[in-house]
Amino acid sequence: MTRSRVPVAPQPAVRGLLDVTTNLVLNSLHLGAFFAAGFFLYAIRDRVDLRAWYWPALSAAMLVVLFMTGQAEWFGQLPLTFLVLWLGAVLPVRIGSTNDISYGVYIWAFPIQQLIVLFGLGWLGPWGTALFAFALTIPVA
Repeated sequence: MTRSRVPVAPQPAVRGLLDVTTNLVLNSLHLGAFFAAGFFLYAIRDRVDLRAWYWPALSAAMLVVLFMTGQAEWFGQLPLTFLVLWLGAVLPVRIGSTNDISYGVYIWAFPIQQLIVLFGLGWLGPWGTALFAFALTIPVA
């Protein structure tokens, strides 16, 4: 007895040529700019003195001007990336230096979120399920 099988078409053939839309391209460029900014700062790390006050001041001033002109979304990646990395380097706060749970959160958050919905707690809404998932994930992580 032979079974009739429906041929499974590859996903791109079903959805169109790679399902490339304008939003996909623009979002990729936007997020790619953050990656490029981090890569650039890593490449010039030996030339940037983190003790100098003018680098973070210049970055903050650039961000303010970009936000005021409405251009921060497309041109603010480099100054924002520098400020975040600079703050991480100079602030004395060492959260997670002895007990880093970030990988545990990465691994366990999705299964716990799925279990919450599977057990019928989706009625909590997006914020309620997110808070409940957070409360359950942290001890597991």
